[in-house]
Parts: sequence; C-alpha cells; structure tokens
Amino acid sequence: MHNPSIPTPTPTHALCPIGSFPGLQLNDCFLFNKMQLNFYDSNQFCIGHCGELASIQDIFTNSLIAYISDHREELSKIITELSNSFRYIDYILSNGFSKVSSDEIHEKFKNAGSNLKVLKGWLKTTKDGNLKKFLEQRIPASEVFVESGKLLEDLALFIENKDFDDSGNKFLYDEKNFLVFHKLSLVDLNDLIEEMKSRLAKIKEMKKMLSSLGIDPISEILMGFMETRLYSTILLYDNKLFVNAISNGLAKMSIQEKKEAHDIVKQMEKDFELFKSSKYNTEDAASITKSVLVMLEVAEMIDKAIKFLDYVYVDENGDIKEPITPELMLEIRSSIDKMKSLNSDIQKNTKPGSELSQKLYLTNLFLNFAELYFEALGLKEDPKHNPSRALQILDDFKGILKQSEAEMTKEDVAVFETTYIQPLKEVKEKLMNGSDDKYKDILKVVLQIEGML
Repeated sequence: MHNPSIPTPTPTHALCPIGSFPGLQLNDCFLFNKMQLNFYDSNQFCIGHCGELASIQDIFTNSLIAYISDHREELSKIITELSNSFRYIDYILSNGFSKVSSDEIHEKFKNAGSNLKVLKGWLKTTKDGNLKKFLEQRIPASEVFVESGKLLEDLALFIENKDFDDSGNKFLYDEKNFLVFHKLSLVDLNDLIEEMKSRLAKIKEMKKMLSSLGIDPISEILMGFMETRLYSTILLYDNKLFVNAISNGLAKMSIQEKKEAHDIVKQMEKDFELFKSSKYNTEDAASITKSVLVMLEVAEMIDKAIKFLDYVYVDENGDIKEPITPELMLEIRSSIDKMKSLNSDIQKNTKPGSELSQKLYLTNLFLNFAELYFEALGLKEDPKHNPSRALQILDDFKGILKQSEAEMTKEDVAVFETTYIQPLKEVKEKLMNGSDDKYKDILKVVLQIEGML
C-alpha cells in the first residue's frame, strides 16, 4: 500500500497507519492482510486506510516483507520505532526548536541505539542474501540519523540553558539580556559546544562516505538545518558572553576583562568564518547570515572603542604627559577607518523597525567618541591645526546624545543635559573663540562621554 499523502524526502512525513509498518522509502507503508481479495476489493481496502494499492517492484522490498512476515512482531516493531524516530526529525525541521525540548527528543530516540544493535546482530547471522543487502544499506543510514538525533537533542539542551529566544530569526543584539544558566554551568555549555561541533563533523564524514557508496542517508535540507542552526546559535551565545563581559561599562573594565572581551570577539570571528564558509549557507539562510554578521560587527565596533581607552592616559584636566608618536597616530587613524567601515555595514544590514535599529545611535556614539579623541590628539601635536572637523563632530555628538533622551524621564533628561549636552556646547564655544587649550577642552569632554560608554 503506497500512501500518497506522505511526501518525500522532507518535510514533513506522516506516520504510517496503525497496524502497518514502513518500507525502505519513507512514503511506503505495508499492512498484512489474511483475507483473499480481488483487485477492486484490495484497492478499496487500501483507500480505506488512506492509501492506494501499489505493486512491489524491487527485490529488497520483497525480501523485507518476506522476512518481516517470518519475524513479524519483533522486526516490525524495530523498523517502525526507528522510522518514527527519524520522522520526528522532520517535525523539528518544520517547527524549529520552539515546540520541542531536549527531553522530548531524547524520548523519541532512546530506543534507536538498542534497535540498531539488534539489526546489526541480524546482519551477522542472516542467511538471506537480499535481507543482508537491505540491512547493509539500512544500518549505516540509520546510524547517521541516530547521530543527527543526538545533535538535535544537544542543540535543544543548549538552547534551554541560555536566555535567548531561538525562533530562527531573532538573532539581535540586546545589551539588557545577560546570561542566565539553568541546568548547565558555563563550563558545561562550552563542553557541549565542542561536542556538537565534533558530532556535526562526524555526521558530515559519515554522509560523505555513504554517498560515495550510492547511499543517501539524510537530505541536504536536514544537513543545512543542523549546520546553519548550530553555528548561528553558537554565535549568538558568543555575543551573549561578550555583552556579559562589558555589562558594567567600558570605562570601568579591568585589564583582564578587556582581554576576555577581546578574546570573545576573536572567537566570534572564527565561528562566523565557519558559518559563512558552509556550503549550506545559501540564499535560504541569508537573513540569519545578515543578522549574525551585524551582531559580530557591533561587537567588533565596541572592541575597537575599548582599545581607544588605552592608547594614551588622559588625566582629569584633559592633559596627556606622554609623547604622541606618528606611529601611534597612524594606528589610531587605521582603527577609526575600520570603525567607519563597520558602522557603515551595520547601518546597511540592520532591518528597519528591528530592536537593533532603535539602538544604532550607540555605534555612532562609539565612532564619534573615537574621532573626537583623534582630533584632540592632533590639536595637541599642532595647536594651529584647523578645529573645523572637531566642531562638526561636537555637533554630531549632540545629535546622537539627544536620541538617547527619548527613553528618559523629564528628570533624567535634565540631569543628562547638564552632564553631557551643556559641556559640548561650552567646548564648542571655546574652540570657536580660539582657546589656547583646545585639546585639553576636548579631552575633558571625551572623559565625560567615556563614563557613559
């Protein structure tokens, strides 16, 4: 009996009707019948079971049915359990992880390993050549599915133990969310990441080996789902670690905290390269790719801003005692150019109306902070340096800071105006009036702004 309501290969596959068992293909279901029926009655019988009468046209299927007829109860149960486990993967493909749990996935696959052992035992003892060929195909393909089930279980467990919503498209930077661990510790989560990467590599190697033998164990759709979801999830986790590392503000970070934040960004860059280089990172995954890219670029932008705090020491009077070398100025200029490029990409790739789009003034704040800093150093080295660029940056700064007032109460706005906006106005007046301490006036404002980063 062939059930046309079951599409193949993916997604989604319905289960075979109760009392029937699956064949070699996911859309084949078989049902033993003890009554002798003519063609018309047989066809009606199949229609009554939501299928249609079909002939058996290959020796493997014929051998499978014959063997199941002799060992009906045990073999039918094993093949049905394995097939139902594998079809559950299609359910995950269709619904994502929002409607499943690691415990549920574990429950669906808990007997798969033992069932495979039974089939391997039969492979060693069977005298039936056709059945042996069937098992030689079925067992390796089933092993790939079992590994895939374990990977999806691990991924679901990982998602359950962090505080972000894995709906497939919500890869957004949100500085208000910090890591909240449940059943697993930070060390456990990092170990789980390495385990998932290793399992994915094993699945890809097994698939490659079987494909060379003409066996296609799992669909490209499933491989793409597992690989893109794994790496995008890892990148989101990296980002949460980074947000957690800078949660107390950039100006208050210790040397060790700055190093940890920088190392996390470097790990994000490595993970993104793996994600980007995947052959499954196609147009279908473009929206996820763009989201994780923006997330990475925001982190890189902040990492650059952190480094600015350590280029030179500025005292509370806005003075710098150490010499400013040409090499240092070139390094700072290069860093600013990189920040400009990052900021341009972030603005271009951020979806309008998204949560991140309402926070884009922050990346502009980091860039203007760096540029004002650079202009101040230039004025220190050459007091006659034209301050026109510094004046423009001060105006831009004022506009950026004004955007943040939209989320404040009237009382907070008053304090904010006094603390940040008014000093910008004052230093602008001093520059326009030809102040003798231009660079000091600017750096004192830079120090104030640094406190809000």
